Amino acid sequence: MTDINLFSPYINKEKNKSINSKYIIISIAVFLVLSIIYTGWYYYNTYKIENNIVKMNNILNSKKVQSQLNKLEVKNKEIQILDKYLYSANEINSEFEGVNTINTNIIKSINSSIPNSLYFSSMSITNNIVEINGTTENRESIAEFQQVLSEKDFFSNVYITSISKDNLHDKYIFVLTSILRGDENATK
Repeated sequence: MTDINLFSPYINKEKNKSINSKYIIISIAVFLVLSIIYTGWYYYNTYKIENNIVKMNNILNSKKVQSQLNKLEVKNKEIQILDKYLYSANEINSEFEGVNTINTNIIKSINSSIPNSLYFSSMSITNNIVEINGTTENRESIAEFQQVLSEKDFFSNVYITSISKDNLHDKYIFVLTSILRGDENATK
């Protein structure tokens, strides 16, 4: 016959309790060791970062870097001023692009229309109005010049504003005025 141990259920419970306690103690110990390792690693990295910050601040506060920063600030201000000038220049340029300019065809057209005995004293072009001051030996050259310019495509309303005789040099002084075609005022 077998022996019956009436205390066996109590003994097994104590063994189970001691095994469970060992697992709990080991788990707590592992947790504490990992916490200590992580905390140490965290403080080590924090210390390294703080040292790097101190080194970088020392480098940034050095005289050499400060002088370079001052030079860069001056250059930055110059660039800002130049940007303002560029903006202004671009505005002026866009205004000039909108204005009709005198091209070489107009000058060639005037040049090919000049009779041999006619000479220019001055020529001005303002707001598409051409004014030519000149001298000639006879009135026919002035009339011929006016007629030839009237036939050109570039000019409209060609007329002689004034003719006067210079008795000292035996020449005629004239002022011829014309409007360049394409001017809105020419059609009004």
